[in-house]
Amino acid sequence: MNRFQDLIQKDWMVQGTEGTQFLLSFPGIASTQTLRAIHGTAYDVILCYIENNFAYCMYWADDLKRIAHDIVSKEMIQPGYLNGVISQWRKHEANFQSHCRSLDEIDLTQLSDAELSHEYELFSKAFLQQWGLPLLADAFSMRSEDLVTERLKPILRKRSEENAFTRYLAILTAPVSPSFVIEEAVDLLELVKQVHENPALASAIRLPDNQRMHALRSHPSFFRRLNRHSKKYFWFHNSYLHTRYLDESYFAGRLADSLIEKTDADAEITRMKQIAHHARKEKERVCREFGVDKDFMIIIRLIETFALWQDIRKKNSMIGCYYAMLFFDELCRRNGLEKNEWYGMLSSEFSDALKHKLNSGKVSERSRVSLVIYTPEKVDVAAGSEARELYRKVRRKLRNDVNDVRGTCASVGRTEGIVKIVLASKDLFKMEKGNILVSSMTRPELVPAMKKAAAIVTDEGGITSHAAIISRELGIPCVIGTKIATQVFKDGDFVEVNANHGIIRKVKT
Repeated sequence: MNRFQDLIQKDWMVQGTEGTQFLLSFPGIASTQTLRAIHGTAYDVILCYIENNFAYCMYWADDLKRIAHDIVSKEMIQPGYLNGVISQWRKHEANFQSHCRSLDEIDLTQLSDAELSHEYELFSKAFLQQWGLPLLADAFSMRSEDLVTERLKPILRKRSEENAFTRYLAILTAPVSPSFVIEEAVDLLELVKQVHENPALASAIRLPDNQRMHALRSHPSFFRRLNRHSKKYFWFHNSYLHTRYLDESYFAGRLADSLIEKTDADAEITRMKQIAHHARKEKERVCREFGVDKDFMIIIRLIETFALWQDIRKKNSMIGCYYAMLFFDELCRRNGLEKNEWYGMLSSEFSDALKHKLNSGKVSERSRVSLVIYTPEKVDVAAGSEARELYRKVRRKLRNDVNDVRGTCASVGRTEGIVKIVLASKDLFKMEKGNILVSSMTRPELVPAMKKAAAIVTDEGGITSHAAIISRELGIPCVIGTKIATQVFKDGDFVEVNANHGIIRKVKT
């Protein structure tokens, strides 16, 4: 434990998600090594603790402050600096997407070990480079609330509007570009419209699952559109633990659900397209009214840019996880390995695993519980009891003897409801319409539950986080960054969520 003693003294910011060390090692390595190689600066240390396939990724607070300050300073001195960084990244993204398309033409089972290893190294390099620069967003996102607060509060004080802080914070930090969740929903609603306009199509969609696809193939034009939708969004439900290819039958099932729910496609499309437009107009109004200065406006524009960049990054991550797991599955198949016993393997160890150079017992222990320490110089791994002990020491102590929790308003509103703790996709079944979704942090695979929620509460995340963006698009109250909500509340608690003031309180019933 002495070799990790210096980690215990640091102040950590924590994000939780379901995942495996194999898939999470891509952003881990990219955060500390790839980003430094591409950009010249990076995170000095990242921790990733996983037990029972649930991960806590920990960022050193000093890293976040340093990187966020560096971004803001450079943008102040050189307006357009971040856009230049994004332009540089676009080349990495294009290379990554091209490589993924090439993998669609390769049957990995037919490759020799040497060929498989070579293809994996090419993919891994492209995936890591795609990851690199967008990881700057994590530092900025976790610091952006402070950057806005220190500029907004003096303005409100002069206007004697301190009590309206959370409302104006939500307005000034609202994303002004639709997320991929909205884009997919609008695209699917266009298919819903076509189904509504064609009784024969509607009849085919209403058929049982085992008959539906056969009937839809007799409508070739529509089936081609459905196929294009599948190819565009096949990755939609992927996570750092589960990946699957969403084919035409999945999206046809979604269309069937829309008929049952009697969705007004035109009205929904109009509403969704107006969200970003309304956010932009309201933000412009407030900025004019407040006489926002140049430096404050730079912060606001950076928040908008990073929110969009994070959303694109999430999409590419979910796509990359799918292809990474194709290699992982093939490794396990040809070496006769149990997948669950090899989730603790790091992405950088693939070739050694293929050559039987990894100790299966140690990897198996890692797969159950492990803590990986990423630094620019190396990657270190603790497993078993050593990992548990270190995690308990580095993770801040949490209180569970309180009845109310405070955080940051991401989307205004006030409501009451029954708490459901949703940490991973396996918890989705618990959510019923009107429940209060409480999570460590949300990710795209949790969107089906988010759509049922009356409000969303998270432990972690900044004002450009996934929960913040989606809650605004759904128009429901959201409180982020509570630190302890998943520890204080439990399934079945009845709570009041006052997002206007960032407070969640247990209510006696």
